[in-house]
Amino acid sequence: MGRRSPFTKTQKRDAVLAVLSGKQTVSEVCRELGISASTFARWREQALAGLEDALADKDDRTGREAELERKLAEAE
Repeated sequence: MGRRSPFTKTQKRDAVLAVLSGKQTVSEVCRELGISASTFARWREQALAGLEDALADKDDRTGREAELERKLAEAE
């Protein structure tokens, strides 16, 4: 198992958003945070994967997610 990152989710998100929005380059972010380009690439891929999940249509969700939503609605 790898070691735990010293960066918070918020720091990683802000780094990825800075590059995606064009405010900074990958090199600038990596230099500022003291990380490698491959570490940044992993963060970017994780962010984009999460974005895809967040934007998925309700019909595309798994049966487990649908079941949890049903239970939540019942509890409310």
